[in-house]
Amino acid sequence: MDHQPVTGPRRILLLVLAGGLAACGVDKPGPYLFDGPTYATVLSPDDGGPFNEPVGFIANVRSGRITPLDLKHATPLSDLAAAPFLWPRGIATGDERQLGQLIAWAPSETQVSTMVVDLRHGVLVEAPYILDMDGAPVVATPSATEPLFADNDASGDHATIEDLAPRTGWATTEDWVLDFDGEQWWVTGSRSGKQSKRAHTGEPYISDNGEISLTITGSATPGDRFSFSVDTGIVEHDLGARPLCITRLPGTDLAAVGVWDEVTEAGAVVLWDLVTGSELDRVDLGLGTQPWRLEPGAIEGSTRTLFVADAWLPRVHELDLDLDTGQGTVVATIDAAAPVAALAWQAGDSPDIGEYERLFVAPAGLNRVDVYDLETGEWIDVNPFDDVDAAGIDLHTAVISLDAAPDPIEVQTLTPWGVRDEAKVVAMTTFDGSVLMMDAATGCLVTTIDGARATTKNGVEDIRFTDRGAASSPGLQVDESTGRQITTSPCGGLMRSETWTLTYDGVEGNWIVEGSVSGEQQGRAYEDERYTSDNGGFSILILAGPDPSTDGDQFQFSTEEGILRMDAIPNAKTSDTPFDAPGELTIFQDEVGATGGGWDQLDRRTYALVPLTGNDLAVRMRLQSWAIEVVWE
Repeated sequence: MDHQPVTGPRRILLLVLAGGLAACGVDKPGPYLFDGPTYATVLSPDDGGPFNEPVGFIANVRSGRITPLDLKHATPLSDLAAAPFLWPRGIATGDERQLGQLIAWAPSETQVSTMVVDLRHGVLVEAPYILDMDGAPVVATPSATEPLFADNDASGDHATIEDLAPRTGWATTEDWVLDFDGEQWWVTGSRSGKQSKRAHTGEPYISDNGEISLTITGSATPGDRFSFSVDTGIVEHDLGARPLCITRLPGTDLAAVGVWDEVTEAGAVVLWDLVTGSELDRVDLGLGTQPWRLEPGAIEGSTRTLFVADAWLPRVHELDLDLDTGQGTVVATIDAAAPVAALAWQAGDSPDIGEYERLFVAPAGLNRVDVYDLETGEWIDVNPFDDVDAAGIDLHTAVISLDAAPDPIEVQTLTPWGVRDEAKVVAMTTFDGSVLMMDAATGCLVTTIDGARATTKNGVEDIRFTDRGAASSPGLQVDESTGRQITTSPCGGLMRSETWTLTYDGVEGNWIVEGSVSGEQQGRAYEDERYTSDNGGFSILILAGPDPSTDGDQFQFSTEEGILRMDAIPNAKTSDTPFDAPGELTIFQDEVGATGGGWDQLDRRTYALVPLTGNDLAVRMRLQSWAIEVVWE
């Protein structure tokens, strides 16, 4: 069967329709895409399935819904053939769940399914989405069992439920009970929780999120109960331990699930067969371990490397997985500086260092990403100037997630020949509400074309000298090749946006260097000797003048960090919308241009899908242009 294009809704029609329903007095929850979007995954056409374009899925931690997105056409995924302008039905798992990481896969060329971690109930949830393609997506239709009435006080009363209807896209697999208190019916779903809306005999009832609708007739007394079940095809898999993370092993029908046993306090990785829905192997990590994030590494023959971040111990576990047999073995343990919050694997070829294979690790609580050289078995000292050996750049904020781009991208900096540099990158989200990129070859943050530098005024560095006491005439040397007096490190992330003040100490005969953010530097500047700040972010050469410097003389200038930082959604009409608690980003690629020949060259573009938990939004960023191209809300 040929893959189908993804088509999207027109939002203005949705708004008109929603307004019409409200005018008619229909008591149904309004459409919304997100409620706590935190985790994302992408189903690529290369993974099979019915679509020839990438489809994204966002797990919402507050509502327990999985939202499908048409990533190419910048709309929610249209899964209603009769009304493609409507919001997608998506996948409901129940808002009592706390959804974690998820994957999507294609059981066949006409089907799409998802697997998601339920952190609250400690189960792995298999949630089918598209069951078939009959000219349009056929999604799972919920069914309900016949309601059972229990006359618990044997009073002889009898009531019935009429017009029971579970709502497609909102109902989920669960058991429902309705308890009568003498005046009203309290409604509770095993995965939707106790409903704020209560049912009344003889009146139509719709649950809080529209999961079910029904009408109760007849008579009842306190303590009487109705019970029934709804089935949408969702299956809960009990792995015998609490699942914490999941990843798909690329090019296979296998998933790896990190689990933790609360009783024994031991961690393991379960290798899961997506086709049969069964466990193939369980690789024990040992007592006191807790797998938190999983990252597939290199593949050699039928063996795939899997790296496991440990949330309890300061280490990363390295596993070899036999893709033919579905068996795994722990082959190494990499000691880290702290328990690991996020990790990414990247390999490439750099003109400066040649071929490399590296693991990027975010130690919890240390506000940095350390770089491990898998070929030498050593941690790389990204910045030799700082006082931390074999560590990454200080980000001044904690890391939420890491993901590696599969192909090199053009960055904004230029080669000596005036063309844009190419680099393999690792993207990240951070707790200060930013998206950043690292150069995989250097471990430095990717910068703007100008990079870190002193601020300018009318095109000239804005450096102010204040002469105190007797006349003084020190100066700053100008670099002949750049025309700058402030020389900044090409390694992105060392400089911060702040104001620097250099104050002459007449007693010691040197200059105190202090940043408004970085604080007073340990090293002091001496005239006619090149000075470098403590972390190597910038250097200057103060030249002694014919009139000697005196106590209190000052130089002052401001610097700009110059790194590529995305922390807000631009808005031309109002103020920008800052990122509020970004979730875990995922990188994907899409092809743009002619596929069958023609004037336009086929362009494979690299994007990041970023859920913004606090904003209840998701954005699509193009890494090469460093621009937000799509906002879903």
